[in-house]
Amino acid sequence: MTDLRYRAHLLTTIRGSDVTVAGHMHGWAAPLGVVDAPHGYGEETWTDAPLDCVIALPLGGATVISEVPGAIGRKADLRHRTMALQPRGAPIRYRAGGAARCGHFYLSDALVTQVAEDLDAPWFKPQDLRQDLVMFEDETLWRLLVTYVERATDGQAPPSRLEMQARSLLVVERLIAFHHLGRGAGPTRGGLAPWQVKRTQEAMAAALDTPISLDALAEIAGCSPTHFSRAFKRSVGLPPFDWLQERRIERAKELLEENRLPLAEVALAVGFAAQPRFTTAFGKATGVTPGCWRRERRG
Repeated sequence: MTDLRYRAHLLTTIRGSDVTVAGHMHGWAAPLGVVDAPHGYGEETWTDAPLDCVIALPLGGATVISEVPGAIGRKADLRHRTMALQPRGAPIRYRAGGAARCGHFYLSDALVTQVAEDLDAPWFKPQDLRQDLVMFEDETLWRLLVTYVERATDGQAPPSRLEMQARSLLVVERLIAFHHLGRGAGPTRGGLAPWQVKRTQEAMAAALDTPISLDALAEIAGCSPTHFSRAFKRSVGLPPFDWLQERRIERAKELLEENRLPLAEVALAVGFAAQPRFTTAFGKATGVTPGCWRRERRG
Protein backbone atom coordinates (compact mmCIF):
# COMPACT_ATOMS: atom_id res chain seq x y z
CA MET A 1 0.00 0.00 0.00
CA THR A 2 1.48 3.37 -0.96
CA ASP A 3 1.49 6.40 1.26
CA LEU A 4 -1.37 7.94 -0.71
CA ARG A 5 -3.55 4.87 -0.21
CA TYR A 6 -2.90 4.86 3.54
CA ARG A 7 -3.73 8.54 3.79
CA ALA A 8 -6.81 8.14 1.59
CA HIS A 9 -8.11 5.34 3.81
CA LEU A 10 -7.74 7.43 6.97
CA LEU A 11 -8.72 10.84 5.61
CA THR A 12 -11.88 9.65 3.87
CA THR A 13 -13.14 7.92 6.99
CA ILE A 14 -11.97 10.40 9.65
CA ARG A 15 -12.72 13.76 8.10
CA GLY A 16 -11.41 17.03 9.49
CA SER A 17 -8.38 15.34 11.01
CA ASP A 18 -4.64 15.59 10.55
CA VAL A 19 -3.04 12.33 9.47
CA THR A 20 0.60 11.31 9.65
CA VAL A 21 1.77 8.07 8.06
CA ALA A 22 5.20 6.62 8.88
CA GLY A 23 7.08 3.75 7.29
CA HIS A 24 5.36 3.55 3.92
CA MET A 25 8.31 5.11 2.09
CA HIS A 26 10.93 2.99 3.84
CA GLY A 27 9.59 -0.49 3.25
CA TRP A 28 8.40 -1.19 6.80
CA ALA A 29 6.41 -4.38 7.21
CA ALA A 30 3.87 -2.50 9.35
CA PRO A 31 3.36 1.18 8.46
CA LEU A 32 1.79 3.38 11.12
CA GLY A 33 -0.96 5.94 10.76
CA VAL A 34 -1.43 8.58 13.49
CA VAL A 35 -4.72 10.49 13.47
CA ASP A 36 -5.24 13.75 15.35
CA ALA A 37 -8.95 14.59 15.45
CA PRO A 38 -9.32 18.03 17.10
CA HIS A 39 -13.12 17.79 17.05
CA GLY A 40 -13.41 14.12 17.91
CA TYR A 41 -15.15 11.50 15.80
CA GLY A 42 -18.82 11.93 14.96
CA GLU A 43 -21.51 9.34 14.25
CA GLU A 44 -20.52 9.33 10.58
CA THR A 45 -16.96 8.19 11.30
CA TRP A 46 -16.26 4.69 10.02
CA THR A 47 -13.08 2.86 9.11
CA ASP A 48 -14.66 0.72 6.45
CA ALA A 49 -12.98 -2.31 4.84
CA PRO A 50 -9.30 -1.43 5.48
CA LEU A 51 -6.80 -2.68 2.94
CA ASP A 52 -4.78 -4.32 5.73
CA CYS A 53 -5.63 -5.62 9.18
CA VAL A 54 -5.43 -2.78 11.71
CA ILE A 55 -4.75 -2.53 15.42
CA ALA A 56 -6.10 0.78 16.69
CA LEU A 57 -4.90 2.21 19.99
CA PRO A 58 -5.63 5.50 21.79
CA LEU A 59 -2.70 7.89 22.15
CA GLY A 60 -4.40 10.63 24.13
CA GLY A 61 -7.45 12.84 24.44
CA ALA A 62 -11.09 11.84 24.79
CA THR A 63 -12.31 8.28 25.24
CA VAL A 64 -13.02 6.61 21.92
CA ILE A 65 -15.95 4.21 21.52
CA SER A 66 -15.33 1.35 19.06
CA GLU A 67 -18.26 -0.61 17.64
CA VAL A 68 -18.77 -3.37 15.09
CA PRO A 69 -21.95 -2.58 13.12
CA GLY A 70 -24.83 -4.97 13.55
CA ALA A 71 -23.13 -7.00 16.29
CA ILE A 72 -24.87 -6.93 19.67
CA GLY A 73 -22.48 -6.55 22.57
CA ARG A 74 -19.51 -5.72 20.39
CA LYS A 75 -18.97 -2.15 21.53
CA ALA A 76 -16.52 -0.85 24.10
CA ASP A 77 -14.43 2.09 25.24
CA LEU A 78 -11.01 2.40 23.69
CA ARG A 79 -9.15 3.76 26.70
CA HIS A 80 -5.60 3.77 27.97
CA ARG A 81 -4.05 0.32 27.56
CA THR A 82 -6.89 -0.97 25.41
CA MET A 83 -6.79 -1.72 21.71
CA ALA A 84 -9.22 -2.64 18.95
CA LEU A 85 -8.47 -5.22 16.27
CA GLN A 86 -10.01 -4.55 12.86
CA PRO A 87 -9.45 -7.45 10.44
CA ARG A 88 -9.11 -6.58 6.78
CA GLY A 89 -12.52 -5.97 5.28
CA ALA A 90 -14.31 -5.62 8.63
CA PRO A 91 -15.85 -2.17 9.24
CA ILE A 92 -15.67 -0.55 12.69
CA ARG A 93 -17.27 2.69 13.86
CA TYR A 94 -15.23 5.02 16.10
CA ARG A 95 -16.84 7.82 18.10
CA ALA A 96 -15.29 10.41 20.42
CA GLY A 97 -16.90 13.45 22.03
CA GLY A 98 -13.73 15.55 22.12
CA ALA A 99 -10.26 15.92 20.68
CA ALA A 100 -8.60 12.52 20.36
CA ARG A 101 -5.40 11.03 19.01
CA CYS A 102 -5.20 7.44 17.79
CA GLY A 103 -2.63 5.19 16.17
CA HIS A 104 -3.43 2.71 13.40
CA PHE A 105 -0.93 -0.15 13.14
CA TYR A 106 -1.24 -1.79 9.71
CA LEU A 107 -0.55 -5.54 9.46
CA SER A 108 -0.16 -6.92 5.98
CA ASP A 109 -1.20 -10.46 5.10
CA ALA A 110 2.45 -11.27 4.38
CA LEU A 111 3.50 -10.18 7.89
CA VAL A 112 0.76 -12.21 9.59
CA THR A 113 1.59 -15.28 7.51
CA GLN A 114 5.31 -14.98 8.24
CA VAL A 115 4.78 -14.77 12.00
CA ALA A 116 2.30 -17.66 11.99
CA GLU A 117 4.83 -19.85 10.20
CA ASP A 118 7.53 -18.87 12.69
CA LEU A 119 5.13 -19.89 15.48
CA ASP A 120 4.79 -23.34 13.87
CA ALA A 121 1.19 -22.60 12.92
CA PRO A 122 1.33 -22.52 9.10
CA TRP A 123 -2.41 -23.31 9.02
CA PHE A 124 -3.16 -19.91 10.63
CA LYS A 125 -4.17 -17.38 7.98
CA PRO A 126 -4.83 -13.63 8.16
CA GLN A 127 -8.56 -14.28 7.85
CA ASP A 128 -8.35 -16.29 11.09
CA LEU A 129 -7.71 -13.12 13.09
CA ARG A 130 -10.69 -12.98 15.42
CA GLN A 131 -13.20 -10.25 14.69
CA ASP A 132 -14.61 -10.24 18.23
CA LEU A 133 -11.63 -8.33 19.68
CA VAL A 134 -13.43 -5.00 19.44
CA MET A 135 -11.74 -3.99 22.65
CA PHE A 136 -9.07 -5.92 24.51
CA GLU A 137 -6.33 -5.27 27.03
CA ASP A 138 -2.82 -6.63 27.05
CA GLU A 139 -0.09 -4.80 28.94
CA THR A 140 2.71 -6.45 26.95
CA LEU A 141 1.19 -5.73 23.56
CA TRP A 142 0.31 -2.20 24.63
CA ARG A 143 3.93 -1.44 25.56
CA LEU A 144 5.20 -2.94 22.31
CA LEU A 145 2.83 -0.74 20.31
CA VAL A 146 3.53 2.43 22.27
CA THR A 147 7.26 1.92 21.78
CA TYR A 148 6.62 1.32 18.08
CA VAL A 149 4.75 4.62 17.85
CA GLU A 150 7.48 6.47 19.74
CA ARG A 151 10.22 5.13 17.48
CA ALA A 152 8.18 5.58 14.30
CA THR A 153 7.60 9.27 15.09
CA ASP A 154 11.08 10.07 16.42
CA GLY A 155 12.34 12.90 14.24
CA GLN A 156 15.63 13.27 16.13
CA ALA A 157 16.86 9.70 15.77
CA PRO A 158 14.80 8.04 13.02
CA PRO A 159 14.69 4.23 13.24
CA SER A 160 16.10 1.92 10.62
CA ARG A 161 13.96 -0.41 8.55
CA LEU A 162 15.61 -3.35 10.31
CA GLU A 163 14.65 -2.03 13.75
CA MET A 164 11.03 -1.51 12.77
CA GLN A 165 10.90 -4.91 11.10
CA ALA A 166 11.98 -6.51 14.38
CA ARG A 167 9.48 -4.45 16.39
CA SER A 168 6.61 -5.32 14.04
CA LEU A 169 7.42 -9.04 14.35
CA LEU A 170 7.24 -8.78 18.16
CA VAL A 171 3.87 -7.03 17.98
CA VAL A 172 2.31 -9.57 15.63
CA GLU A 173 3.88 -12.49 17.50
CA ARG A 174 2.23 -11.34 20.73
CA LEU A 175 -1.12 -10.78 19.02
CA ILE A 176 -1.25 -14.19 17.34
CA ALA A 177 0.43 -16.30 20.03
CA PHE A 178 -1.46 -14.92 23.01
CA HIS A 179 -4.83 -13.85 21.65
CA HIS A 180 -5.37 -16.34 18.83
CA LEU A 181 -3.32 -19.46 19.48
CA GLY A 182 -3.56 -19.24 23.27
CA ARG A 183 0.15 -19.96 23.74
CA GLY A 184 1.39 -19.90 27.32
CA ALA A 185 -1.60 -21.41 29.07
CA GLY A 186 -2.62 -23.96 26.49
CA PRO A 187 -6.35 -23.30 26.08
CA THR A 188 -8.33 -25.32 23.58
CA ARG A 189 -8.21 -23.94 20.07
CA GLY A 190 -11.16 -21.63 19.62
CA GLY A 191 -11.31 -20.85 23.33
CA LEU A 192 -10.59 -17.67 25.24
CA ALA A 193 -7.17 -16.17 25.82
CA PRO A 194 -5.79 -16.73 29.35
CA TRP A 195 -6.43 -13.13 30.40
CA GLN A 196 -10.08 -13.41 29.31
CA VAL A 197 -10.62 -16.57 31.35
CA LYS A 198 -8.92 -15.04 34.39
CA ARG A 199 -10.83 -11.77 34.36
CA THR A 200 -14.25 -13.25 33.72
CA GLN A 201 -13.74 -15.90 36.41
CA GLU A 202 -12.65 -13.17 38.84
CA ALA A 203 -15.77 -11.16 37.96
CA MET A 204 -18.03 -14.14 38.57
CA ALA A 205 -16.26 -15.06 41.81
CA ALA A 206 -16.80 -11.50 43.04
CA ALA A 207 -20.52 -11.69 42.18
CA LEU A 208 -21.54 -14.84 44.03
CA ASP A 209 -24.26 -12.95 45.91
CA THR A 210 -25.49 -10.78 43.03
CA PRO A 211 -26.68 -11.40 39.47
CA ILE A 212 -24.21 -10.96 36.61
CA SER A 213 -25.29 -10.99 32.99
CA LEU A 214 -23.77 -12.72 29.99
CA ASP A 215 -23.49 -9.31 28.32
CA ALA A 216 -21.44 -8.00 31.26
CA LEU A 217 -19.07 -10.98 31.12
CA ALA A 218 -18.69 -10.66 27.36
CA GLU A 219 -17.84 -6.97 27.74
CA ILE A 220 -15.12 -7.84 30.27
CA ALA A 221 -13.70 -10.34 27.78
CA GLY A 222 -14.00 -7.87 24.90
CA CYS A 223 -16.12 -10.11 22.68
CA SER A 224 -19.71 -10.85 21.75
CA PRO A 225 -21.93 -12.79 24.18
CA THR A 226 -22.32 -15.66 21.71
CA HIS A 227 -18.59 -16.02 21.16
CA PHE A 228 -17.84 -15.64 24.87
CA SER A 229 -20.28 -18.35 25.92
CA ARG A 230 -18.95 -20.81 23.34
CA ALA A 231 -15.26 -19.98 23.90
CA PHE A 232 -15.53 -20.06 27.71
CA LYS A 233 -16.90 -23.60 27.55
CA ARG A 234 -14.08 -24.67 25.24
CA SER A 235 -11.48 -23.18 27.58
CA VAL A 236 -12.93 -24.24 30.94
CA GLY A 237 -15.06 -27.25 30.10
CA LEU A 238 -18.29 -25.70 31.41
CA PRO A 239 -20.65 -22.96 30.24
CA PRO A 240 -20.06 -19.73 32.22
CA PHE A 241 -23.11 -20.01 34.44
CA ASP A 242 -22.51 -23.68 35.19
CA TRP A 243 -19.02 -22.68 36.34
CA LEU A 244 -20.56 -19.87 38.44
CA GLN A 245 -23.09 -22.29 39.92
CA GLU A 246 -20.27 -24.58 41.05
CA ARG A 247 -18.52 -21.66 42.78
CA ARG A 248 -21.77 -20.69 44.51
CA ILE A 249 -22.31 -24.22 45.80
CA GLU A 250 -18.70 -24.41 47.05
CA ARG A 251 -19.15 -21.12 48.88
CA ALA A 252 -22.42 -22.34 50.34
CA LYS A 253 -20.62 -25.40 51.73
CA GLU A 254 -18.11 -23.12 53.46
CA LEU A 255 -20.86 -21.01 55.00
CA LEU A 256 -22.81 -24.05 56.14
CA GLU A 257 -19.75 -25.45 57.86
CA GLU A 258 -18.32 -22.22 59.27
CA ASN A 259 -21.34 -20.64 60.94
CA ARG A 260 -24.94 -21.08 61.99
CA LEU A 261 -26.55 -18.72 59.50
CA PRO A 262 -30.14 -19.67 58.69
CA LEU A 263 -30.43 -21.50 55.40
CA ALA A 264 -32.36 -18.57 53.90
CA GLU A 265 -29.41 -16.25 54.62
CA VAL A 266 -26.92 -18.74 53.17
CA ALA A 267 -29.07 -18.88 50.04
CA LEU A 268 -28.99 -15.07 49.71
CA ALA A 269 -25.23 -14.96 50.32
CA VAL A 270 -24.61 -17.18 47.29
CA GLY A 271 -27.00 -15.53 44.88
CA PHE A 272 -30.30 -17.39 45.36
CA ALA A 273 -33.29 -15.13 45.97
CA ALA A 274 -35.38 -17.99 47.37
CA GLN A 275 -34.39 -20.84 49.68
CA PRO A 276 -36.29 -23.52 47.70
CA ARG A 277 -34.23 -22.78 44.58
CA PHE A 278 -31.06 -22.95 46.63
CA THR A 279 -32.11 -26.28 48.16
CA THR A 280 -32.85 -27.71 44.71
CA ALA A 281 -29.52 -26.55 43.23
CA PHE A 282 -27.55 -27.73 46.25
CA GLY A 283 -29.24 -31.12 46.19
CA LYS A 284 -28.58 -31.53 42.49
CA ALA A 285 -24.88 -30.78 43.01
CA THR A 286 -24.30 -32.81 46.20
CA GLY A 287 -27.10 -35.35 46.44
CA VAL A 288 -28.27 -34.03 49.82
CA THR A 289 -30.12 -30.97 51.12
CA PRO A 290 -28.16 -28.06 52.67
CA GLY A 291 -29.54 -28.88 56.12
CA CYS A 292 -28.53 -32.52 55.82
CA TRP A 293 -25.06 -31.55 54.58
CA ARG A 294 -24.61 -29.26 57.59
CA ARG A 295 -25.73 -31.91 60.08
CA GLU A 296 -23.40 -34.52 58.56
CA ARG A 297 -20.42 -32.19 58.88
CA ARG A 298 -21.19 -31.28 62.48
CA GLY A 299 -21.92 -34.80 63.66
